[in-house]
Amino acid sequence: MIGEVSEHTLEVGGSVRWYTKIMLRIALALVVLNSAVNTGHAGPLRRIEVKIDATTEVEVGHLIGFACDHPKLIEARMTTRKDARGEVNVFSVKGVTTGTTQCRVGNDAMGGSQLFEVVVREKR
Repeated sequence: MIGEVSEHTLEVGGSVRWYTKIMLRIALALVVLNSAVNTGHAGPLRRIEVKIDATTEVEVGHLIGFACDHPKLIEARMTTRKDARGEVNVFSVKGVTTGTTQCRVGNDAMGGSQLFEVVVREKR
């Protein structure tokens, strides 16, 4: 009946509380682990200086993909080259108009990334 509590009800309620506590701990551990993984791979900010109409290339190892804050300032691309170590990825940046942008190379969540500050200067 309504309002009565049996031993069976308390047992189920205890199991639900135990399950909820365990799931909250697991969720918290996953959040902490994910934030450590995402911030631990980026490394320090690297600076690339390039003049308008000039191209600069940087070897980025196994990283793939990129995203830039202000893509109209530059023409960027990724290429793969063979060298003595095997294949290596190269991030190429060509200056289009003066300004500064940030580009993250490596958009695979498990593969790490590298953050670049790209500064485009006038031709001289």
